[in-house]
Amino acid sequence: MKLTVGETYEVEVVKILTYGAIVKMEDNSTQLLHISNISEKFVRDVNDFLKVGDKIKVDCIEGKVKPEEISIKEYTKGFDPYAKNKE
Repeated sequence: MKLTVGETYEVEVVKILTYGAIVKMEDNSTQLLHISNISEKFVRDVNDFLKVGDKIKVDCIEGKVKPEEISIKEYTKGFDPYAKNKE
């Protein structure tokens, strides 16, 4: 599945990690949702925000050279984890 920066996708949480969550995309591929992209609030424990089986929306926020190297964040209108770096 080719992801497009700026697009929103519905995914399912399949594994919780200390540094984020693995989510299953529509085509059954998996991506890492990094802990820093889960919420606007500070996330100490991913389990406080996500559970295995949760269906959530994520945005593709950054593409790399290879299509499988992308960054996603949980969909929150107006939330941009990179905003502080754009000044």
